[in-house]
Amino acid sequence: MHEQKSLYGAQATLDKTTILASVPELMLYCSGTNQKEDQSSMKYVVQEDAYVYVSTQPSLIPLLAVETPAWYAWVEEVAQFTFRSQYGAFSARKERVSNGRGGSYWRAYRKKQGKLYRVYLGKSNQLTMARLKAVAQELAQRLEQGDDKRNSWVTEKNEKPATPAVLNVSKSHKIVHDRTTDHLLHTKLHIPVFQAHLVARARLVQRLNVGLRCRLILLSAAAGSGKTTLLSEWVRQSSALIAWVALDKEDNDPARFWSYILAALQRASLEKITPLLEMVRSQPPVSLVPAVRELLNILGEKDNEIVIILDDYHLIDVQAIHDSLVFFLNHLPKHVHLVLASRHELPFSIASLRAKRHLVELHSTDLSFTSAEAEVFFAQTEHLALAKADIEMLMERTEGWITGLQLAALSLYSLQDTAQFISLFKGSHRFILSYLVDEVLERQPEYVQRFLLATSVLERFTASLCDTLTGEKNGTAMLAYLEQKNLFLFPLDNEGRWYRYHHLLTEALSNRVRQEQPEYFGTLHRLASTWYEQHNLLEDAIRHALVATDFVRAADLLERLVETMLKQNEFASVTLWKELLPTDLLTERPWLCQALVRLYIASGRLDQAEEILRDLEHVGIEKIASNMVDTFRGRVAALYAHLYSSRGEAQKSLAYAFEALALLPEDDLEWRTSVRAAMGGAYLHAGNLVEAEQVLREVVHPDLQRHDPYRALTALHLLGQTQVLLGRPGLANATYRQGIQLATHHGLMHSAVMGHIHAGCGNLLYEWNDLEGAQNHLVAGLELARRGGNSIQALDCTLTLADVRLAQGRMQDAHTLLQQAQELAHQTNDPFFLDFVTRRPVVVWLAAHDIDAAVRCAHATGLYFYGEVDTIASLPSTYFLLIELLVLIHLYLAQGNLPGAKRLLAQLQSPLMNGPNKRRRIQWLILHALALYAEQHVPEATGELALALELAEPLGYSRTFIDMGEALLPLLKILRNLKPLANYSPNYTRQLLAMLDKQDMAEKPAENSASTELLSEHEFVILRCLAEGYTDREIARRLVRAENTVKTHTKHIYDKLNVHSRTQAIARSRELGLL
Repeated sequence: MHEQKSLYGAQATLDKTTILASVPELMLYCSGTNQKEDQSSMKYVVQEDAYVYVSTQPSLIPLLAVETPAWYAWVEEVAQFTFRSQYGAFSARKERVSNGRGGSYWRAYRKKQGKLYRVYLGKSNQLTMARLKAVAQELAQRLEQGDDKRNSWVTEKNEKPATPAVLNVSKSHKIVHDRTTDHLLHTKLHIPVFQAHLVARARLVQRLNVGLRCRLILLSAAAGSGKTTLLSEWVRQSSALIAWVALDKEDNDPARFWSYILAALQRASLEKITPLLEMVRSQPPVSLVPAVRELLNILGEKDNEIVIILDDYHLIDVQAIHDSLVFFLNHLPKHVHLVLASRHELPFSIASLRAKRHLVELHSTDLSFTSAEAEVFFAQTEHLALAKADIEMLMERTEGWITGLQLAALSLYSLQDTAQFISLFKGSHRFILSYLVDEVLERQPEYVQRFLLATSVLERFTASLCDTLTGEKNGTAMLAYLEQKNLFLFPLDNEGRWYRYHHLLTEALSNRVRQEQPEYFGTLHRLASTWYEQHNLLEDAIRHALVATDFVRAADLLERLVETMLKQNEFASVTLWKELLPTDLLTERPWLCQALVRLYIASGRLDQAEEILRDLEHVGIEKIASNMVDTFRGRVAALYAHLYSSRGEAQKSLAYAFEALALLPEDDLEWRTSVRAAMGGAYLHAGNLVEAEQVLREVVHPDLQRHDPYRALTALHLLGQTQVLLGRPGLANATYRQGIQLATHHGLMHSAVMGHIHAGCGNLLYEWNDLEGAQNHLVAGLELARRGGNSIQALDCTLTLADVRLAQGRMQDAHTLLQQAQELAHQTNDPFFLDFVTRRPVVVWLAAHDIDAAVRCAHATGLYFYGEVDTIASLPSTYFLLIELLVLIHLYLAQGNLPGAKRLLAQLQSPLMNGPNKRRRIQWLILHALALYAEQHVPEATGELALALELAEPLGYSRTFIDMGEALLPLLKILRNLKPLANYSPNYTRQLLAMLDKQDMAEKPAENSASTELLSEHEFVILRCLAEGYTDREIARRLVRAENTVKTHTKHIYDKLNVHSRTQAIARSRELGLL
């Protein structure tokens, strides 16, 4: 049985079976279930890195860590293993006690020149790393001295060893010969061996080499960051004289501390050290200065580069040692360099060294693996092939923490479903939890443990918030302590106000609190929710209330947050929160449900909005105050009006709008205005453009812009769309600009509706053939759509961006965007959007002159159905219908199906030639001209095209003509040579011809062309930070991301822009209009 101390003081008993069952790797190797290799044939190796490995020549596979419950369960099961150290290897064997009482113990065996040496190790529960190292050292000494096994520490008749009075120090390496060092443990002076299978860190070795110009090199990072391993790699490549000391708690004696430094220098072949050793040993610590001064003089006489490495300096806490080391450091000769490796920040100031550039520093973020290093690490791990995406996910979860990745690899080795493991890998995983508890939590004083556990439930925190959770007033001091101790704490701003823990530490400790003290866990989250509410951070307050299962509080907060979320375009959490709230609570909160519907409609989640609205229609009157019944029903109708307007179902929208106006009180101006905006959208989708403009102009009254700018923006975007279709693009452009100014003035540039305004600007600039300007707005609109999770908005921008790519000659990019558009259309669950988007590739195939592909697409998506109906008047009137009919006419003409084209043209003639939609009328005239020209009615054809030119020139339209492609060239050339047949200028004809010629010569997309539309939201944000000159670390702090995550995103940006540096990325982004 093994006892494991609980974090809260209780004793949790773990038996061998429980431990083995919790570690599948041990069950595999310790049970008889392994079909590949019998246990008796397995070879186990324990190394000085405190891990057990399975030997599968030529490689070693890590199995478990020494001195853990799993280790003690394992040594009970196995019969032998090999221990390897710098003193050589010995074989450890389990032997039975021959005293009749049963039991077993372990002995160490080593052979030399046919002679077998043995030393008693102890019982299974006595096998510690220190014991294994001490016995390895003893065996090495005895091999050197030639002692036989009769001098072993145990006799055949006694189960327990007779402990020797003095443990002789090994002289096997013949390094230190002087008796003045006999009291020292020489293994602490040995440089750790850099194993060949470890990942080379060339970028960090280079930074350490730079440190040879400085007095001090500091590696200050959390446990498991790879400090010692990096130094051993660096030392292996260095030509300098190296003095290495591995410090421990027993070195908190000034004389002992300096004795080790002197012994290390002596081991590095430095002369004149023996008198100093005698001087240090013979005087009290307060008189160390003369010895240190003399050491400095000796070092100054040398010409060689000398490096003194003190590993684990955080274990030193005696001020006299710190003071003596500072004196030493401040007077170092130029060719002597001090290296300190510590888990904590140094307990003395190094500001002057930093200011004078006498210092090189490496911290946790520097030591963390990059994505490339992680790929090498996993590639070198035997029997573990991971996809790049899996590695990146592990990097995201571990933030590049080396030990975290090693523990993940250890767990992954024997698993079949690696993808599932990686997706669930977090701090509560047993290896991670064990390491963090053993190496971080339990090494801290009790008051620090309490602080860590209480604050582990927070994603980010300030001193004030910590005080609220702990009930103490020491938050500032504790955070300073944790930062100084490098306890996985990361500052999130330059002022040192906000912090966070490493994600794995947060998960490990909060999971521990939840399991062992569930009531306390809930209390902590309720306290956090209250603090966040008091500081007006309502989203955080809601999250903590939900975790605490305080659903009433969460619902109250959510009602207050709706307006803010609308303005900030922050919708991602709404669906999750709604799902977490109990259904019966929502039933009792009809006003909250109305608020949720507003958010769902604004974010394009129309199906979810409709589902709640249906429930609201059946809400009992008793749940509504008697004087609010009509208001409640009026708002439900108003929300239906917006829902159907967003879907383009004009008649349904208008019906609900009129119902809402009849029910809403006259003084409810906010909601009545909202209804009229929905009516404007409905009229727009129905093609009643004059009515739409009239209603929307009333809505965007200056009073509304002042008092309700968000709703004014909604109306402005619809008004701009209406004005474009009315043939007033200049006015539409002014409307969009007005919207941008309004949003800027009221801080609404990131609101959801701004995505629609950017889409409108992009569409308009595309028609004017300003492809770069169009791209800028469309990319901005896409970023806002992604931020708010608005599929409809993203769909709008993506479709127009596909047109831009097509106009740029980037056919493949256009197809890629249309594929993305189909995914977005599926997310809307709206058949109108889905049908329209799946038919859109017909336009791309027509532009590519691939008529067969266009025909196949039209057949597959039902586009030809429109040409088979008796009359288009029988078709449902939607915003998309007219666009699709014009595309079908274009396809008929390309096929040579003149009867089909003429029949549809005839049906559209009256509504378009007599209606207000000037943009579609121009398109109809161009198609009619092409149909007449195909029948060789040249005069009539040129006359129709001349009318189109007359209408289009004042509007500045270009793409409507250019997108018809080379089919329009003959007619335009005829018109160029004729006297103008209508009121347009010859120069306009020449400009269009030049654009068509240029379009035909447009370059096809290069294989590695920059695909900026594929940049994610995070990548756009990071791109802007790069352009503003922020470092990776500063970006990580601003965005609350791990620095390695920022580096990964930056690499993706480089790949997508087809560049190789930050400077190139910024230049390319400006070329593309992204900055």
